[in-house]
Amino acid sequence: IFHISHASLPNKNAFLFNSKNLGGTLCSMAVIHSSSVKSKYFEREINLIQSEDYRMFVRYYLDNYCPSYFWEIGASSSGKFHPQFSQGEGGLVRHTKAVVMFAEELLRMSSYMYMSEEHKDFVIMACIVHDTCKYGQCEFNKEFYKDHAKNASALINVAWYDYFGVNASEFFLSAIRCHMG
Repeated sequence: IFHISHASLPNKNAFLFNSKNLGGTLCSMAVIHSSSVKSKYFEREINLIQSEDYRMFVRYYLDNYCPSYFWEIGASSSGKFHPQFSQGEGGLVRHTKAVVMFAEELLRMSSYMYMSEEHKDFVIMACIVHDTCKYGQCEFNKEFYKDHAKNASALINVAWYDYFGVNASEFFLSAIRCHMG
């Protein structure tokens, strides 16, 4: 049994907004406020990533690209597909933390022992970012739910290119795109 408390959620009033051009679409994106860095709410999970460059990228993505609604909403609007602890304000953050916890345990199993450290990093990273675009890359819109895995993968690739100057690994992008089966 585990508990992920509301106390670990960010103050939704601590964010500023600006405009960012993503693939021809003008989006309102959350930008870090000088007194609040959103990625700190995933510090334990980020520290599971072995590569310092990848840890820094995940922080960069969460702080600069992740839509603001991610930090506020529940994991499921219907309540049918996620447990009760992931419902309500901040539920999507709690859900994401739980997904990483389960991935961490699975990666300890002997069947994953020979997986490269980079691939293990990609698994943890994909778990952290998999639902960041659950209802769109910018503003909350339930119509984008059906494509949320594809949308998250696309936004990650934009952020990756912005950060590293190359496209992200297909292994990483595929893990995000295929998280629903």
